[in-house]
Amino acid sequence: MTLNLSRCLPIALSMALIVCPLWAQDAPRVMLRIEGVPREAHTATVGGRIYVDVDGIVLLLGATGDLRGNRLTVYLPERGRGNATPGLSPALVEAGIEYMAVVREWRRGIINATVNSTPFLVQWVDTQQRDAETKLAFVSAAANTDDDRSAITLLMNEARMIREFSDKYVEKRKESTGVFPEEIENDPLSQHILDCARGLAAMAGTRRFQDVAACH
Repeated sequence: MTLNLSRCLPIALSMALIVCPLWAQDAPRVMLRIEGVPREAHTATVGGRIYVDVDGIVLLLGATGDLRGNRLTVYLPERGRGNATPGLSPALVEAGIEYMAVVREWRRGIINATVNSTPFLVQWVDTQQRDAETKLAFVSAAANTDDDRSAITLLMNEARMIREFSDKYVEKRKESTGVFPEEIENDPLSQHILDCARGLAAMAGTRRFQDVAACH
């Protein structure tokens, strides 16, 4: 593409593009296409030079433009920027920490109620489960990178395990089945939940996805 530096406004994109107003000319139409982008933009040929309208390039990229004074800023799609950055996004880490706090409280509450034979209200379990599901939905909504999506798989496995653990001991209480303290404390499923939580906490600290065997 030939560039007219005297009348054009540069915009920093993933490639150097110079854009100018579009003038109607009796010249063959040339369509601008950027590799990997499913849209095309109209151009105009003036004096043997090819120009593309600012609005056309913004639409082509699925971006938004903000004109203030003599400066036009183009904002690329949020997901596009997120995918270009490896690691766990801050929003997902924050939402994940809140979710794991609910899981931790849920697990410890089940253990304490069982070991101490304290009143075990099904309504409390239902509340914990709804809270966990809400927090997990926030985590899923915050996913923006490949690492985020991989981490969500582990978090969903943790959700499955805590529900299974909770259902197991709620059912025992309903059936008035006695449970020795060491039985629940040494329950392999309880240990898996704890080990998975520790692995996820370490991952949040590094902000990089690392598979956690205990979460499978």
